Amino acid sequence: MLSRRTPRPRTARSALAACFFALTLALAFATAAPTRAAAAEPIQITDGDGLLWGLKQSWRTYAGIGTWSGGVEHVGGVDGYRWPFRSGTYDPDTHRAELRFGGSVRWIAHAGALDLTLSDPRLYIDGDDGRIVAKVVSKSESTGELEDYGEIAMVDVAVRGDALTVAAGKTTWNGLTTTLTADGRTAFSGNYPTGTRMDPVTTTYTGPGGVPRATGDDFAVEDAIAWSAVTRVTPDPTRNAYGFHEDTLNELVHTPVGGSAGLVALDPDTLEPVGTPLGSNPSSMFENYPGSTSAPRTGTVFDAGGGTIYAFTWDGSTQSYRQERLPGDFWADAIHFDVPRSRLIAVRSGELVTWRRVGGVWTQRPYTLAGVPFTTDSRAAIAADSTNELVVTSAGNRPILLQLSGTTATASFLPGDYSDPGAQQPEFDKPSGVTAAPGGGFDLTNYRGQVYQTRRDRYGALQPPAPPLEHGLGQVLATTSDAVLGTSIVADFALSTLGFVEDGRIAGTLRLDEQIGAGVISPIGIAAGPDGSLYVNGSGTQTKFERRGYTPRVTTQPQDAVVSLAAGVAGGSATFTAAGSARAWSGTEATPAIRWQTRAGGSGRFTDIAGATGASVTLDAAADDNGRQVRAVFTNANGEVGSRAATLTVNTAATIAVQPSDVAVSAGQAAEIKVMPVGNPAPQIQWQMKTGPFWADVDAESGDFDVDGGFLRVPSATATMDGTQFRARLRNRITPGSEAWSTVFTRAVTLNVTAPVTTPRTFGGGHVDWGFANRWRCYVVGNVGRGGIVPRDGAAQVPGTLATGNLCNGRGAGSEIIRFGVRGGSYDPANGGLELRLRGSVRFWGHDYHVPGSTRPQLDTTFSNLRLVAEGTRGTLYADVVGATMEAPAAVARRNVPLVSITLPDGPVARQSGLDWSGLETTLTAEGAAVFGSYPAGELFDPIAVAADYGTPEPEPRPQPRPEPQPAPRPSPQPPPRAPARATVVAGKNAVALKRAQRVVTIARLRCPAGRACAVVVPKRVALRVAGRRHFAAVVAPRRIAGGRAATVRVRLTRTTAARLAGRRAAVRVRVKVTAPGSGATVKVVMVMVRGAPASGR
Repeated sequence: MLSRRTPRPRTARSALAACFFALTLALAFATAAPTRAAAAEPIQITDGDGLLWGLKQSWRTYAGIGTWSGGVEHVGGVDGYRWPFRSGTYDPDTHRAELRFGGSVRWIAHAGALDLTLSDPRLYIDGDDGRIVAKVVSKSESTGELEDYGEIAMVDVAVRGDALTVAAGKTTWNGLTTTLTADGRTAFSGNYPTGTRMDPVTTTYTGPGGVPRATGDDFAVEDAIAWSAVTRVTPDPTRNAYGFHEDTLNELVHTPVGGSAGLVALDPDTLEPVGTPLGSNPSSMFENYPGSTSAPRTGTVFDAGGGTIYAFTWDGSTQSYRQERLPGDFWADAIHFDVPRSRLIAVRSGELVTWRRVGGVWTQRPYTLAGVPFTTDSRAAIAADSTNELVVTSAGNRPILLQLSGTTATASFLPGDYSDPGAQQPEFDKPSGVTAAPGGGFDLTNYRGQVYQTRRDRYGALQPPAPPLEHGLGQVLATTSDAVLGTSIVADFALSTLGFVEDGRIAGTLRLDEQIGAGVISPIGIAAGPDGSLYVNGSGTQTKFERRGYTPRVTTQPQDAVVSLAAGVAGGSATFTAAGSARAWSGTEATPAIRWQTRAGGSGRFTDIAGATGASVTLDAAADDNGRQVRAVFTNANGEVGSRAATLTVNTAATIAVQPSDVAVSAGQAAEIKVMPVGNPAPQIQWQMKTGPFWADVDAESGDFDVDGGFLRVPSATATMDGTQFRARLRNRITPGSEAWSTVFTRAVTLNVTAPVTTPRTFGGGHVDWGFANRWRCYVVGNVGRGGIVPRDGAAQVPGTLATGNLCNGRGAGSEIIRFGVRGGSYDPANGGLELRLRGSVRFWGHDYHVPGSTRPQLDTTFSNLRLVAEGTRGTLYADVVGATMEAPAAVARRNVPLVSITLPDGPVARQSGLDWSGLETTLTAEGAAVFGSYPAGELFDPIAVAADYGTPEPEPRPQPRPEPQPAPRPSPQPPPRAPARATVVAGKNAVALKRAQRVVTIARLRCPAGRACAVVVPKRVALRVAGRRHFAAVVAPRRIAGGRAATVRVRLTRTTAARLAGRRAAVRVRVKVTAPGSGATVKVVMVMVRGAPASGR
């Protein structure tokens, strides 16, 4: 601080250079100026484009794309699915948002052993705790039971500013990184470790958005200035200080206060008045723009009012001010005292004048302006650095460089681009404030608070600025500088925060207890003292701040670490090291203390590590710690800063999470064998086939197999493949820099191929297993319904299939799925027709305790006479239903209700004594929803498993015999009619080579027999794999064929698919069904191997 007892060197400083502007300018910004107000109400978000998120692409590759409902769309690629937007809120104060989405996706694999459903995700945009919460139901790998987890945080979301775009009234978060949480790991049965990178998240909604501040990471800027208020006085609440001017000659601070006092001298330590105020205030000076400036060596204060400039000098002998009027009438837009040359500079459009005191007399020097014309207004500012050059700024105009020589000032545009595309109005898109930088050059500041720094090269020429510094204050209203310490100072538009630019960086901010006092057309009361002090006027209160030192700086950043765990090794350790220091101030050291923090994955909140307060920290590292982050926090009396987050990578040897299983198919059907690998890095997978006593790699280019990582697919199994064994080799490299592989083999599995069913078959036994819905059974027997499930008439419950989830809450006993016997049925392979009549009934009851004294439960529903009817891949399960629900308490009898729709595979798996279908997906119908009362149509229900045994169906109850009719005369014998001709499906070529630009391939020819027209059914599109990626192609065929006519089935590739297919090949399979009236359907799966056109340059 300034001392009145010990004289200090007379050091130069540059005076206040405010962004002075008129009342109209202030009003133009009035709506944009931030104010201190109560917390705003959250803004409701009502419209959005949905959530693009696929959970994990490798998971979808393994488990399949699943089934979706409730408005979810499958979009493929890294996005996976589009979950429909439901609602949301945005907090304008914290910039946090909660976005709610709907719909459900269910993945079922391994004949139902793998079963995961994700519903109604919610995305939290939060700087501390970004995450996706969803309802999750998953089958436990250990118990085989479905576990209803309710709502859990599946993934952490790292909210980054560079992922945000706000434009045209919409907010977009694009590609936010997600990592698996501990709860999410449990939902995956532990197959993916905590911290596993999941698919990125993208969403767009209509409404405001912003980057939420991480309150848990509210660190100071490294090596930033720290301040403390040492003196605060309120001499007169009505007195407003419009600036401060240091007087090193008299060891005073002069403050213009306007009104009758005009100018007051203050003690720099106590801020108490000294001597006599100016007392007179010509033309109401000091209170209007342009602001005052001063010559610190002499203590002279200058101010311009109207067309006159005055100089006020302190007279130590009389303890009062001496007032002088400078010669010439000049209406200045900006004034500035050039300390190195001891001259006052004034500028307005097309004019430049200087004054210098010579022999006690002020002399004026007007300059002739040459070069580019320029204009200024009350928003102008001017500054001079150590050379004989000036810079003039005026908001909407390009900054001007003035080079003085003799009495000529040559104007040119300051080198560089200073336009601000983010300006709210075009007239405010250029710098409005300028201060001279120590050592030569200038700092320019625009209204949005960007700081442009232009510096001189070794030859003295000004260079274009680097990209502007962003201090985060938003709009700024004033700039000044501390020439001694080399700091530029800016005040935000709310007049409540100061920012400091030092050594080409943002050197911290100072949040004020009260707003800086100023009127809308008044200069701003801030100034820097020559000893590192800072003077601030706040609504009549003058405060002196002193630098108390600097915040810590990180001198050694912690580095990423890798721990490699060989097979069978559960854990290791990793050590992280960091160091920090702090600049001394006024001979006082402020060595920082250190503590360590960690968090799982790349998002979420950091927490302190107990006892970790040294230069290094050592952490245990297990597989679940992969992706864990560690940082050091340095603290001293001036603030707290954090190091970079170092990442711990835990490499684990290739292991097998889920082994492949034996596969049984009928000849002609596709067979799929798959393995779920675990390891980091992700293991490479090579499928092998046993040939004699040896294992050989599967040739993925042979056309007999489709290989895609953990999937081995046989497009069309043949009888010769029966008994073939397969296995997979998994390997990865876990030690950086090493060529050694970590290798493991799966168990050998067998492909069983049975003869296809070619003739109609009838069934007289077997069973159908169905649990209706896991959550329904849990609801009935758990703490909500407190009832039971009662199978009757030959139906039974399957041991080991208890329902699980929050609704059971420990009361899951008696909730097993139901096994119904098969009374009879049939299957026709020609059209895929299946009918099964089931034996037994089941009663669900509950809620008897809600009606005291009543013996009738409020929930009481019995299902009987179940019947499964299907054709091709679609079917329906019917039942007779009698009973009541909570929503409809009166018992209702319904006959032949279509409860659920069923999706079947292409055909059954034949065994010696019957046919099997497994994992048949079911979806609740509208009629079924009315039966259950609490589930909407489209809800996914449990899958069905069928094991139908060949035999004679049980006879249906026979009606009473009727009288035998009298025989009619026997007609003469006629030759038996010929069987109607069937439609034919003839596959095209086995392989087709595309020519350049060709995208259409003929894969089958159809013929309808003479007579009535035939109906044709093909899928709208088919999937094919090209170079490991999933693509789709449209299937083109007529819906009907006239009798006696022929038609073709073609596949049309997209341009993208055709381009990717260049030089490669892919198998295309299409199921074709042609039905001729009176002769049934002809169904055939045709396949063609498509080879793309030669790639360019190959």
